[in-house]
Amino acid sequence: PLQADWARLLLGLKDGEPLLEMKLLTTDGLVLGGADAVVHLARSTWWAWPFFALAQLPGVKPILRAIYRRIAQNRYCFAGRCALPAKPAAHHRHLTSSFYDLP
Repeated sequence: PLQADWARLLLGLKDGEPLLEMKLLTTDGLVLGGADAVVHLARSTWWAWPFFALAQLPGVKPILRAIYRRIAQNRYCFAGRCALPAKPAAHHRHLTSSFYDLP
């Protein structure tokens, strides 16, 4: 709970505000979200570096941001079925909770 409060403070999130996208706090204190965070991470990952390079082309980042938002909004839609997941049983929660909590 205390760590979560600090994380929300560092990331500039208000209490009760839903997390609509992934947030990344860089070592230099910059907070990036969504597609911008993914592009930043791709820059430092050798196999994802081509994705970073592609994102530097003019007009590509707005497209990536729109794609990211679309995927984030529909993250509970699989195989044509869109619904919030049912709460898993307590003894199985650890297997799926982190996946369903992703932005």
